[in-house]
Order: sequence, then C-alpha cells, then structure tokens
Amino acid sequence: MRNLFHIGPSKIRALAPSRQVSGAAVCHQVYCKEGIASTPNPGSYGQRGISKLTLIVFSALLGALLYSSAQILPFFYYFAEFQHHLEEAVKVAGEKNDLELRRQLLYQIHWMKLPVDDSALIIQREGDYIRISLKYEEVFYVPWRGKDYDIYIFPFHAKAEGRTH
Repeated sequence: MRNLFHIGPSKIRALAPSRQVSGAAVCHQVYCKEGIASTPNPGSYGQRGISKLTLIVFSALLGALLYSSAQILPFFYYFAEFQHHLEEAVKVAGEKNDLELRRQLLYQIHWMKLPVDDSALIIQREGDYIRISLKYEEVFYVPWRGKDYDIYIFPFHAKAEGRTH
C-alpha cells in the first residue's frame, strides 16, 4: 500500500521547479493530479449523521428542560409570594384577630391555587408574639397517555413570626 502522506523531494521539484509553492499547495496538486483527492472524504457521511443525532438529542434535552422549568418555576414563585403575605400578616396582626387573619390568608391560598387544606394554616399567639405557618407539597408530574406520572414532590414550609404592636 502506498503512503499517501509522504511526498518525496522529486515530486515537489517536478511540480514547482521555478516558483516558490507552499507544501500544502504542492500536496494538494500531487493528490489531485494522481486522482487521490478526487473522491470526497469517506468519513464525512458518517460525521453528518452523528451531527444530526447530536442535534436531535440536544433539542430533546432543551425541550425537556424548558417544559420542566415552565412547570416548576411557578411553585417557587407562589411560595415566595405567599411567604411575603405571611410576613405582611404578622405586621398587621396587632390590629386584626386570628379569624380575620385566617380569612385573609385563606383567600390568598385559594387565589394562588395552592394544594392546601384550610386546616393546614396554623396561627399561634402567645402574648404579644405571633407565629403563622403553612406546610404543603407541590407535585411535579408528567401526563402521558391518560396517566399522570409523579416525577418529584417539592415540600414547602412557609412561616413568619414576630411581635404584634
């Protein structure tokens, strides 16, 4: 078998006796002249297939990431917003009784559609100190062929406490 990467000095001089030609240009001229480089790279077809497969895989991963984030990010947004409502409720706890606070917070829970039973909201007063807490879980699931498959359960514990003035 002939060594394709070795070009002897005689071939270089034969192609370019009177002018200066770079080695790459000489190699290209020799290969084309001998018909070696007239066919495309045999590995290029397989590389194109692999690049398409890579594109498909990364597109699927990107789609799964976007779907997951669109489903999960609202959990954390509503948790932060409800936490803010609890802290505001603690600030006005001196002016309102427990029933009014409970009504106000349950309204926010139902408006945000949190998966919480009304009895899960705990309001405790001890003298001039108040503690409000709520534990709940959000489920990330994927619907597939009429069934819901739970992927992960996110536990949340919103709480606020402070002195009533």
